[in-house]
Amino acid sequence: MPSNTSRCRACQAVVEWVVTAKNGKAIPLDMGVDPTGNVEIVDGKAVVHGQEPMHEYEHRQSHFATCPNAREFSKSGGGRR
Repeated sequence: MPSNTSRCRACQAVVEWVVTAKNGKAIPLDMGVDPTGNVEIVDGKAVVHGQEPMHEYEHRQSHFATCPNAREFSKSGGGRR
């Protein structure tokens, strides 16, 4: 695996860690392009969108949105930290 990838501790899926443009923190993204994804890669950084219009950049999906065990890592999910 490339150095910016790892396996999700909850579901073992391979994820890519990308730094966000907003605060410089790394977030896990599902591997590969996803045209329905809520994250765009702009100048190598992740820009997360809610209901805002998306631009013409590479779209990816946050692994937080697809992990069947994401609750383990949420602030209110009571999971491990």
